[in-house]
Amino acid sequence: MRCFKPITTALLLTTWLAGLAFAPCARADEAAAQAAQAVAAFHSALKAGDAKAAMQWLADDAQVLEDGDVQTREQYQSHHLAADMAFAKAVNTTYSHVVANANGNTAWVSASTSTTGTYQGRSVNLNGAELMVLTRAPLGWRIRAIHWSANSRKQSDSTPGAPALVGGDRDAHGCIASAGYSWCTRENACVRPWELAREKKLPEGFEAFQRHCESTTPKG
Repeated sequence: MRCFKPITTALLLTTWLAGLAFAPCARADEAAAQAAQAVAAFHSALKAGDAKAAMQWLADDAQVLEDGDVQTREQYQSHHLAADMAFAKAVNTTYSHVVANANGNTAWVSASTSTTGTYQGRSVNLNGAELMVLTRAPLGWRIRAIHWSANSRKQSDSTPGAPALVGGDRDAHGCIASAGYSWCTRENACVRPWELAREKKLPEGFEAFQRHCESTTPKG
């Protein structure tokens, strides 16, 4: 008999770290808690800006679905990872409706997220959802797939009470931060840093993007 049990935010972020024993359905609960712990450790590494620690939680064949892209582990490490760490460090994200399930050597952890703060001089106020699929490896649970999505909580001034839409967090230049876009003065356009780095053969990292975009006058 399978036993699926919701894991609260407190359990996800704190309780199992103190060594709490789970019962009844101990095996299923223990597996789910261990998978959730792996997810929490991945988030902690992103928040700390520790790329090596973050990547150790991703399986070799992991896929990351983010900003409309499907990336391999290697692509994520080269493209989104630096921006995700910078974003996680700058803002505050809380998790709710956290549920961890396990069935044999497979587990899945889902959560609703609320993210607020300031990133690159812009206000951030997002609702989001997260789903991670994990499998049990010899060294423990590893993340095989990540799906992140988010939209702005800001409502249109012209339609009070209307639901927030993806893209509602456009900045003064029209760049959509939640989709990964930032303004580049040199290119005179909204660009994704990792895509620009690939196109222009820039060094990896957001600092290289800033040097490229902010140190010269705009095109045209």
